[in-house]
Parts: sequence; C-alpha cells; structure tokens
Amino acid sequence: MRNSRSLNYEQALSRTAELCSRCEQCTPDLRKKMSTWGVPAGDADRVIRKLEELNFVDDFRYARAYAHDKLEYSGWGRNKIIQGLWAKRLSRAAIEQSLSEIEDEQYVDIARHTVHTFGNSRLMKLLPQCLNDLFIVHPMFRRQYPYHPSPGLYL
Repeated sequence: MRNSRSLNYEQALSRTAELCSRCEQCTPDLRKKMSTWGVPAGDADRVIRKLEELNFVDDFRYARAYAHDKLEYSGWGRNKIIQGLWAKRLSRAAIEQSLSEIEDEQYVDIARHTVHTFGNSRLMKLLPQCLNDLFIVHPMFRRQYPYHPSPGLYL
C-alpha cells in the first residue's frame, strides 16, 4: 500500500536510519522500502550514501550476519545461504566474504547435528532402512548441503 504523500530526503533519511538502528539492513531492501514510501530515486541514492557514510548500513556486514544466522539458527547449507543472499541482490564480493568467514568445523558440526536430529525421530525407528535414509537425505537437500554417497552420507 503506497502512502498518499511521498517522503522527502530528510524524512526518508530519518526513517531508514531508525530501521538500520534496530537491525541490520541491506541497500537493496532499503531501496525497495523507499520506493514503496514514494521517495524519488535520486533522493533514495543520497539517503543510501549518507547511511553508508554514517556506518548505518554496510552490505558486507549484513551478508556476514545473514550467513551466520541462517547457518546457526536455521541450519542452512552454504548453497542455500548463497541463494538467499543472491535473492537479496547483494554483490558477489559480499557473498564470498560472508561465506569465507564460516568455519569448516562449525559447518560440519551443524550438518551432523541436523542429520542426528532427523535420524533419531520416533518415526525413523518404525520405518525400513531405505525409508530412513530418505527421511535423512530430504531435509539435508532442502537445506542444500552437499551430498556425498558414503557411510557418513553428508560431509
């Protein structure tokens, strides 16, 4: 729903600074929000530049936080994190830097925890082995972890 009155530069700066002070934001999301507020594109660019100068918004910082949170709290794999960051329209450099900061040991631990969680459900104990493997493989594919057919299944 569009506002009947568009925001000027000062109002847009104030509103986006408030948003950025509450939680991390990325520039494409801010541009989209300002567009819905009726802020002209030129003013939106000025607002973004000012927020970057004041260190309110930083796409590299946003990508690091996004990758960390999706790995730690949602159990996503690297490929799904990349897909999410591409959907946010962040730069390739920001995506690569955020993934390079994920430690391999932490990544493997979270993947093993996910496999262990699905492998120990009550349903798993009632199903034949071939279906058990599917119930483990499917959630891992959904989180886009790489599959390696071996006794360890993943990683």
